[in-house]
Amino acid sequence: MGRSNEEIDLLKKAYFEMYDTDLSVAISDEISGDFLAVIMKALQEPMVEYKPSFHTKEKAAEDADLIYKAGEGKWGTDENGFIKVLLASPPEHLRNIDAAYQAKHEHDLVYAIESEFSGSDSAALTFFVRISLNAWSFLAEHIEGTMAGIGTDSTALSAAIVRYHSYLGNIMPVYEKKYQKTLQDRVKEEASGEYLELLLQLLETPRPIGSFA
Repeated sequence: MGRSNEEIDLLKKAYFEMYDTDLSVAISDEISGDFLAVIMKALQEPMVEYKPSFHTKEKAAEDADLIYKAGEGKWGTDENGFIKVLLASPPEHLRNIDAAYQAKHEHDLVYAIESEFSGSDSAALTFFVRISLNAWSFLAEHIEGTMAGIGTDSTALSAAIVRYHSYLGNIMPVYEKKYQKTLQDRVKEEASGEYLELLLQLLETPRPIGSFA
């Protein structure tokens, strides 16, 4: 989630070339339930292109109502209906859905997700929504989360720095404003030796300014 259609296609092709197995089949053998439904929709259905003539404020209000009726507005959750509307919404449209949802129900989509889902299902949907609504702030929090508390999750930190390297030009100023220190200084508090040197090289390498829609 949070990847372009081209990136997902490359991922699926690379996985098949390495393991001679379809990625969707491999994932289906490992997970189930709503979490599987979320991941399969992200893998198998292309990200919808934003079209202002179609993704209007009126459409956003309609979709906000569909999400409410599939979740908080009914006894039990229509998981498929809830997931379908969310994952079919490009970031620009999802922001308008969130605004419409807040205006009518006095809380946001993240609250609705956390009320209706739990565990990995909730985490995946929350990730998708938050990265769509405010990518740089969310990713700054995500990176900080790998270092917060007792001990650093080195695997998660490395994955975040590498995965979002193209966007660090956007993330790092937001991180510094939010946490009152540079990301480089924060990493120096948590890592050492060759691992620290590698992380700093990644953080200091010139990079293009990427964009989530």
